[in-house]
Amino acid sequence: MTDITCPQFTELESELIDEFVACFQENVEEIENALDQLDETPGDEALINELFRAMHSLKGNCRMVFLEPLVDVIHLMEELVSDMREGQRAYQPAYGLFFLALINEVETLIGDLVREGACSADHVELLRHSVETLAQAGPEALEAEVDRVRALLAGETPGQDEPPLASRLPRLFRLGECDDLALMQAMARQLDGLSVYRNDRTARELRLCQAINRHLGHPVDDGALEAAVLMHDVGMALVPHSIFNKTSELSRDERKQVEHHVAIGAQLLHKLGWEDAARIVLHHHEHFDGSGYPAGLSGEDIPLGARILSVVDTFLSVTQARADRSYKKSLFSAITEINAGAGRQYDPDIVEALNMAVRELYVSGASGAG
Repeated sequence: MTDITCPQFTELESELIDEFVACFQENVEEIENALDQLDETPGDEALINELFRAMHSLKGNCRMVFLEPLVDVIHLMEELVSDMREGQRAYQPAYGLFFLALINEVETLIGDLVREGACSADHVELLRHSVETLAQAGPEALEAEVDRVRALLAGETPGQDEPPLASRLPRLFRLGECDDLALMQAMARQLDGLSVYRNDRTARELRLCQAINRHLGHPVDDGALEAAVLMHDVGMALVPHSIFNKTSELSRDERKQVEHHVAIGAQLLHKLGWEDAARIVLHHHEHFDGSGYPAGLSGEDIPLGARILSVVDTFLSVTQARADRSYKKSLFSAITEINAGAGRQYDPDIVEALNMAVRELYVSGASGAG
């Protein structure tokens, strides 16, 4: 049996793991509450949205502590709920039983990682395959399929038609089976691995963008925002290394090559059908006063998601070392610089939300850890 170790998770401080587990349990309670109410009123759109947000938070928390194999499983469940939000799938109580059964298995795997430092890769693959199989079941076969999956998760012998789990390739290598966000995550990880200056950059940007969006009341679709964060710098992978890692000022032609990266990411998202995310990526280097690129948009003509990503991109750029400078600015110096640009480069409302998000994620978190 193959094991998954997730060393970045198991090496976290015990207090941070305890905090994650507590948040995980809170998310599960939110999901349970939403499911209980949906069983009474299956067509309630507000409850479906509440379930989606709770599922999305569960996934985000797992990603923040480097539980990527489990993130993939939760994302597949989230996609089922997304289909319900879009009217492509009707909620039935059987889905609730299925979600709770899988979340219980995910919680068990997390417990194995905490106690033993490893969990079963075959078990993770079984969960992933279970969601993929259920997603293909028609409404008339749903209850029977849920019963079969729950029996399988309970340890009963699967039928002969079950694929050999240990021999299956990772989803990224199975053509037609890797969903959009999983592919975007893989591309972002590859980009972050190109330079020591981008270590864990995308995960940090995503966390901060989500926090800002939350402080603003979720005006930007969570899925579109996540896709934009994952893809906004993918075009930088096509910039020559001589430019990417240049320590001196860029020439005009070199700067144009760098600026083209927004078009690459935006066009890829457009081709995948992520229109809102594409617009966020295309315009995340616009300035509030109209002095940015590529279109010179200003004020509220700039997509809100792009205004959020703009301040976060700057914050991470100045608080991390870069090839063109050997130092990084302090958190407070970065905030001071961004606050000074409010109304010119940045949307003042987004800057205020950034201040609250940074206080929540960095200042309060640091004081709590002490």
